Amino acid sequence: MDDQNQILVLFRSKTHPRFAHQPDLPGGIVENGEDFREALRREIREELNLDIPEKNFAKLYEQTRRTEYPDVTYDDLDTLFQVKIREFHPDEIHISWEHEKFQLMPLSDFLQLPFPDNLDGYLKNVVGFLRQAKIL
Repeated sequence: MDDQNQILVLFRSKTHPRFAHQPDLPGGIVENGEDFREALRREIREELNLDIPEKNFAKLYEQTRRTEYPDVTYDDLDTLFQVKIREFHPDEIHISWEHEKFQLMPLSDFLQLPFPDNLDGYLKNVVGFLRQAKIL
């Protein structure tokens, strides 16, 4: 989120292994030995080439979600952080192979995007939370 309360939305690339072209938020999996904040810093560096200090993170949401595949079932702890970007310079962002573009937009515009029926489970829960909470 920048100083005008716009959020940075990513769009997954056509080569993304799951959910190609869908809207996305920066983030990912917590790796062994990391806490949430370390994982978020790493994911933002990997996906956007930005180095954001942890003091700019505020946890907004946390929920356990069961993920089922034909050969495995596991529980994810979905967590959403608000990350303040003090000075936003679009030319400093270099997105990873996972995404084809990014866009700054008001939260209301993000929530009005045409989300597909097969939306990523994490993003589906986060969108539902943001629609109900009206916090940003």
